[in-house]
Amino acid sequence: MTIDGNHATPGRMNLRQRLDWLFVTICVARYPIHTGAGELAVAYIAATGMPYTTHRGLLRSRHLTKDLAELHERGLVKREIVVLRQGGRIAVVNKYALTAKGRDQAKVIIARTICVELIPAAEDVYT
Repeated sequence: MTIDGNHATPGRMNLRQRLDWLFVTICVARYPIHTGAGELAVAYIAATGMPYTTHRGLLRSRHLTKDLAELHERGLVKREIVVLRQGGRIAVVNKYALTAKGRDQAKVIIARTICVELIPAAEDVYT
């Protein structure tokens, strides 16, 4: 997947696929999970194919913000407002973490992903 212009290529994920991707990412915790996390935005854009903008040299995705808010509205993640200070700048961002309900849902998604992706591949090896 490459990022070209203001669109990531090739196709875009639907809402369910994007939310599943976010669940797995939050569960694995490879990135800081907040709306100001540049690493998360880059990975999200590359994985989902959603459009983005740049602001002060950083990639931003309104879909990432909306998807995290959607998970919060469903009660699957809790949101905490965090103030980040760097030099003379101050930024207020929303930080997210899985709730108990969210952890249960993440386990289901991870199990489904493993079953879909790994089991057919194992069958191909033995046939």
